[in-house]
Formats: sequence, C-alpha cells, structure tokens
Amino acid sequence: MTLVRFVARPMLASPFITGGYAAMRHPAGRTETAAPFIERVAGPLHLPNDPELLVRVNGGVMLGAGTLLALGKLPRLSAFVLILTLAPTTYVGHPFWEEQDPAKRAAQKTQLTKNLSMLGGLLLAMVDTEGRPGLAWRALHATKDVRRAAATTGKQARMAARTATRGATLATVAGAVTPSKPSKAAKAAEVAKAKAAEVAKAARTKAAESAQAARTKAAESAKAAKTKAAESAKAAKTKAAKPEKPVKTKASAAKPDKPRWRVSTSRADTPGEVVEISRLG
Repeated sequence: MTLVRFVARPMLASPFITGGYAAMRHPAGRTETAAPFIERVAGPLHLPNDPELLVRVNGGVMLGAGTLLALGKLPRLSAFVLILTLAPTTYVGHPFWEEQDPAKRAAQKTQLTKNLSMLGGLLLAMVDTEGRPGLAWRALHATKDVRRAAATTGKQARMAARTATRGATLATVAGAVTPSKPSKAAKAAEVAKAKAAEVAKAARTKAAESAQAARTKAAESAKAAKTKAAESAKAAKTKAAKPEKPVKTKASAAKPDKPRWRVSTSRADTPGEVVEISRLG
C-alpha cells in the first residue's frame, strides 16, 4: 500500500464510520425520513417493513465496510458495499426537489453534492487495483490464451492426421507392389537400428576408455607436480640456509698505493754535488 492510499482510504471512510455508528445508536431521526421509502420498497424486495431495524442494519453495514476500507482490508469490495448503502441514503435523505424553502433547498443540494463526491471517490476506490491486473484484463488474456492453445492443438492434430494418412497410403502401395517380400524400407530400418546399437555400444566403450586414460594422466600429472614442488621447496630452503659471500667492490679490490720518491740534485759553488731524496704522499 502506497502512502497516498494509506492516507486517502481512512479519509474517505471516516464519514461512513461516524454516520453508521450514529445510525445504530440513534436511529429515530433517520427512521422518520426513511419510513415512506421503506414502505414502498419493502414489499417488492421482500424486506421487513420495520424502518428502525433497516436503518440500524444500514448503519451497521456502513460502519463495518467503512472500517475495512480505512484499514485497507478488501478495499474494492468494501467500496462497492458502501456505494450500495450510500445511493439509497442520498436519495432518501436529501430530496431537494421536494423542498419549498429556498434555504432548505440549497442546504439539501449541498448535502446531495457532498454525497455525490463521496460516491465518486468510492467508484475510484472500487476500480483501484493498486497496479495489479484487474479481473477484466485477466479474463480477456485468459480467453486469448485458451483460443491460442486450442488453435495450436488443432493445427498439430491436423498435421498428425495428415502424416498418418500419408504413411498408410505409402504402406498400402508398398504392400501392393511386393506382397510376398518385405519392403526395402523395413529392411533398411532394421539395418539402421542394428547399426545404431553397435555405434552406441562402441561410443560407450570409447568414452569409458577415454575417461580412464584421462584419470590416469591426471594422477600422473598431480604426482609429478607434487614432486617438483617438493624439490623446489628443498632447494629454496638450502639456498636460504647457505651464508652469502661478501661482494667485493671496486674500492675494496683496489691495491694499496706504493710510496713514491723524488730525487733532486743541486750544484753549489764548492766542488761536489748535493743529492736530495724526499717522499711524495
């Protein structure tokens, strides 16, 4: 139930709930107004000629159907029942055409139009399917489906009858041509049946052999993969346990520098040479 229906249904049902309750508790005023109408229709409709009883019953029906409509229980049926109770109530309770006083006549017209507006709301509530397919739509489509199924069944039956007639004609012709010998078609059918049985048996045997070979191959592959995985794990474990050798860099591999010496000679004014030896670095 949508929010609009949740709010609108109680609003539409409220006059019927209050009016029906008042008619059940205090039917005196309504009884005087409805008495002439009840006397006219009680005989043809086989109703008891008791205005007070009928007013109370009409009020009880209004109260029950209005409560169901307000709660959203059987809303379409409840709206239909309220229409049946509202139509005679409007006719009996607001006959503006019988009033001579202009003020009373206008008041009765106003009440009549209010009842007509409620009648329109009840009509909408009666045909509201809440988005689901209605009974008329379902009946129409069910009829179409039945007709379509009947047409399809009739067509299939005619095709089957035509095929059977054609087969019987061919069998009669074949029997008339070679009455003492079996027809070639029958022999071919027997040969094909036997051949089909042999092919099916060979296919089953071949399928079983292929399945066995596949299972064996799968087992071998799984075993080989398991062995390979164990070897890889062992090699990885051994490599992880072995200490790594230090990596020699270019700086560490370079040889130490050899000492370098400088020799210089100088001559003085005096005879003899002076030799100077000094270390570089």
